[in-house]
Amino acid sequence: MQEYYTSIIFMVCLLMIMVIVHLSENETLSKRRREKLRNIAELIVLGTVCEFVGFYLNNSDEVPRFVHGLVKATEFSVSPIIAYCFLVLLNPIKSKLANKILLAHLIIHTILEYTSIFIPIIFFIDKSNIYVRGNFYYIYVIDYLLSIILCVIGLFNYCNRRQSRNILTISTMALFLLFGFLIRIINDDLHTDWLVVSIIFVMFIITYSDLYLKVDSLTGVLNRRTYDNRLKTIDYSTVIIIFDVNQFKKINDTYNHQCGDKILRIVAQDILKVYRKFGYCYRIGGDEFCVIFKKGKLQEIIESSNDCDLNHEISMLNKKFDDIINIDIMKYPMLSEGVSKGVAIYISGNDYDDMPFDNYCSTSINDVIKMADEKMYEEKKSKGKKND
Repeated sequence: MQEYYTSIIFMVCLLMIMVIVHLSENETLSKRRREKLRNIAELIVLGTVCEFVGFYLNNSDEVPRFVHGLVKATEFSVSPIIAYCFLVLLNPIKSKLANKILLAHLIIHTILEYTSIFIPIIFFIDKSNIYVRGNFYYIYVIDYLLSIILCVIGLFNYCNRRQSRNILTISTMALFLLFGFLIRIINDDLHTDWLVVSIIFVMFIITYSDLYLKVDSLTGVLNRRTYDNRLKTIDYSTVIIIFDVNQFKKINDTYNHQCGDKILRIVAQDILKVYRKFGYCYRIGGDEFCVIFKKGKLQEIIESSNDCDLNHEISMLNKKFDDIINIDIMKYPMLSEGVSKGVAIYISGNDYDDMPFDNYCSTSINDVIKMADEKMYEEKKSKGKKND
């Protein structure tokens, strides 16, 4: 049994070393993100090694009880620190109050753990130098479960900001982590918690990197690759809207490219404000954006319109976007030329007879993109704008 446990610890540490090496060679993630992920991997190694050392110090006559207690206190203190690092990585804590509360929680938890070396609170080391759970061990359990909940919420929010819910993936990760922890709670002789944490961490890196690769680094909306992949898999009736920043080349030439980048970020955020609830928002070119409605959203609009003109319903949504853009034009005069847009409808073959419109719709996704593009240029011309 000891040999088996030793091999597990060795594999966990080796896995984290592989992760650290991978992060050092990764050129996709930013330096700040790679450093934070590497810090988490290092903390997992620290917690794993402490658990391993504590296991072999049980009933030892050669090492003082204080050292044994120090090792266990360090192990128990690492878990909430890892959770805090996850939260900072996923969603930098902007609220000073929330940050102070989390830091105070870490400090109090750490003090309780290290105080347990001398006073049996969370745990204690008996006279035989054996680790024993204390009367207030449930504090550690509650803290661990709370950390899982906060990390899951943080990951859900992070995915939502990047227009990817990943509910099933995150749920299975949370259940796996919870199951591994419960095994240890039920039977303290089964050391599975750090093994589970290391596996979840690798899964997190995969999920995190996947989300990172889907997003346009400048604007924060989904990128062209994700857009192309989405077009290939659309099998439902949907609305497609193409956007183009009018006279964008003029903005770059008159001001500078940094100003142009700022305008792109502003337009992207305005698109997200209006259309995120309805669809996926993409940057598909230099100053071109696109929204593809989510599955079922077109039907929702049709049902909520009470047989009214569907084009009117979509026009009202577009008007909301125009209103927001007009507010930004007052703040940023370089955006005075505005943003043009074009709408077309993709109809799945089975839904064709049920759709209450005939214009600018097709059962060919390529034709729909072309139609939306044409309508966008029509709007440019109607405003007296020229193609950039």
